[in-house]
Amino acid sequence: MRYILLASAAAAMVAVFGTVSAGALNGWDYSDLFNKHYAVINHNPTENSYDFSGMGLDLGDSLRGKDYTVTVQSVIADSKTLYLLYDVKPDEELRKSGAVIRDCRLQVESPYAQVISYPSALYKLPSGVYRGVVTMETSDSSILCSESLRVSVEGVEITGSSDDTLAAGGGSGIDRALEIPLDGLEVQKDFCVPCSLTFPQDPKQHEFTTLTVTPMSLTISRTEPCVGYASDPTESEGVPADPAEWDAAAIYEDGTEIPLKGFTRCISSRASDASKAAASGEVSVRITLTFLSPLQTDGLKAIRFGTQIVPLS
Repeated sequence: MRYILLASAAAAMVAVFGTVSAGALNGWDYSDLFNKHYAVINHNPTENSYDFSGMGLDLGDSLRGKDYTVTVQSVIADSKTLYLLYDVKPDEELRKSGAVIRDCRLQVESPYAQVISYPSALYKLPSGVYRGVVTMETSDSSILCSESLRVSVEGVEITGSSDDTLAAGGGSGIDRALEIPLDGLEVQKDFCVPCSLTFPQDPKQHEFTTLTVTPMSLTISRTEPCVGYASDPTESEGVPADPAEWDAAAIYEDGTEIPLKGFTRCISSRASDASKAAASGEVSVRITLTFLSPLQTDGLKAIRFGTQIVPLS
């Protein structure tokens, strides 16, 4: 039987409050951790070799539950995307019982970043520790680096070895949060260039006018007049949800092309019309492709979408 422990509803809480500092002496290295993370999500036994130097914080502070410990190991960011990597370690008694931790949902709060992806499943390491990654999109990375993230445990899902609810793990949770200062986080340089990009699948041929490329994501955006709320464009109108249909690739100075793979997210937001009584305004539409593997930006010359090429300089 599965059950969920919600931090807000747990009756017997173990209250833990902590503050994380960069470079904690915990034996973890964020570059090593994130290279392992990318190897896992790509089902590739060979670890990624991207140089994450200067992009992350090596953390290691924990929130303690009754039968498990949640540890925020690392935070890494570029100008558009932030990753928070965490581990869930079951206590020995819980592990020996045959229980499996299916999910550990973190709530991550920041006024300048929003969560765009939780792990669909935790990765179980050979050590028995479970790993998850929260992906966030940043609205202003320069401000974000002077702020903090507030991280709490929203819920934990455990499956027992039988249909009986396990006694171990029941009736416990975490009702406090970690405050993670990001002042030591250095943001990687990005490319932001004007473009004139359309998709052949789009019957209205909406034109995207800005392209932003970072080591971890690609964003295309457009702003256009929008008259009346009923005429707001649908979020992904005319743009394939499957990034494989974009036929996108990174082009390097030596002529090498690397296909861009990942998952997409579309956001549309009204740039004016703060009052719903207003009759007209603008709508901004941006679509972000978060890469499955970090993109090497040294020698990067252009991005290709099908037959359309957008130079980066």
